[in-house]
Amino acid sequence: MSDARALIEPVFNAWRARRTGPETAARVHHLREIVNTILYVNRTGIPWEYVPHDFPPYKTVYDYYAKWEADGTTQQVHDLLRDKTRRFHGRRAEPTAAVVDSQSLRRGRQGGRRGGLRCGGPCQPEAGVRAVRPRDRGGAVVGSARRRFRRRGQRGRRWPP
Repeated sequence: MSDARALIEPVFNAWRARRTGPETAARVHHLREIVNTILYVNRTGIPWEYVPHDFPPYKTVYDYYAKWEADGTTQQVHDLLRDKTRRFHGRRAEPTAAVVDSQSLRRGRQGGRRGGLRCGGPCQPEAGVRAVRPRDRGGAVVGSARRRFRRRGQRGRRWPP
């Protein structure tokens, strides 16, 4: 883990240096504490509100996390760690093949007469979104995309039953 920390520490320090100026608040928590809290939430799967009190406040940690997600810092760290792992296993940094893993997601209700269902004959659900996560042979995510699709129901059958 210390090798990984040494690899990602310059990324977070550069991020913090770009955000330092006369308008910014004083730094109270170390970036290592922030990263450790994010890893703890990821590892345990607990809600942000239930972060133990020996970590920094969850609102502060989530604010850092949201900013890192928005500006691509987490993706940059992910790419660095994935490349290091691939090189450690004797592979090239960039994968040459990928496996596409997809998951169908339901869209939120759109309102209307049937609450999210389009009715023109047998009731059919609206188009959904499919999240696609390409992975290399080792299982590391190499990118992501979302594409729309339409569900098919059986003809003459009401949806939902």
